[in-house]
Amino acid sequence: MAREIPQREWSKFLTDFTDANQGREACINIDGRSIGEDEGEEALLLTGIEAGVQAEDDDTIIVEMADLQGPQQGHVTHRFEDVAALRLRDEQGSVEGLEIETRDGTHAVLHLGEEIPVNA
Repeated sequence: MAREIPQREWSKFLTDFTDANQGREACINIDGRSIGEDEGEEALLLTGIEAGVQAEDDDTIIVEMADLQGPQQGHVTHRFEDVAALRLRDEQGSVEGLEIETRDGTHAVLHLGEEIPVNA
């Protein structure tokens, strides 16, 4: 089930969403192309998602993920501009991810998995 988040609430909603879900396994599918779920690839972790502020425009959403455990320890940032809709995907109170749609027809789904402990 997906619940649409009104644009005026995006910034606060995504701040709260990041606080609650930072460190969970994450992959993002953008129009059939996947980032973070290739077999044999180290799991990416959600490190942040935001609208406005650093994204600069109210209708821009930035998703940040990182490979904090693999040998490469890289970061992936994806910027969605001209966003038309943001939806929370949840099933019986369990957050599964987000849907992001842009005005040009791009459709993305951020899938969340288990929280991964980071070795200090």
